[in-house]
Amino acid sequence: MTRERLWYLADVWRGRVDYPTLKERVQRLAERWKPRHVLVEDAGTGTSLVQELRGKVSGIIAVKPEGDKRSRMAVASAQFEERLVWLPERAPWLADLEAELFAFPASRHDDQCDSISQALRYKTRIPWDIPEEHWKEALEKAKIPRRNRNSFRRRRPPAVFF
Repeated sequence: MTRERLWYLADVWRGRVDYPTLKERVQRLAERWKPRHVLVEDAGTGTSLVQELRGKVSGIIAVKPEGDKRSRMAVASAQFEERLVWLPERAPWLADLEAELFAFPASRHDDQCDSISQALRYKTRIPWDIPEEHWKEALEKAKIPRRNRNSFRRRRPPAVFF
């Protein structure tokens, strides 16, 4: 989130991997983006992951989801409707993400919807989470276009995800 209270989804990684690979991937992504907070769902493997990476990954936090997935996504959809969530114009993961967002809750997979809704809910509690200078620097390093009319666009999924 930036000072304008906009959310930018700059990168998506998803995969079905074993625990050592997951742990390594979390560390690598945290190193790449240098976030203030790394949110991990406090359930199953996530609980162990947070315990093991505390002290190795700065800002790692165990998050207990509140409510069911549909309720969380209904709240998140309001932020999409208000055009507060920005996605890149082009990214290798964009088509899969959009397909999942637009199909929710009827899709077979909903892990991206679930993580986005939890992140948006959590972020509303932390004002100005990422300094603008750091955000621009991180986007440059990741070779993701800077925020302007040609590189990011505001997305408006359906008004309600039910």
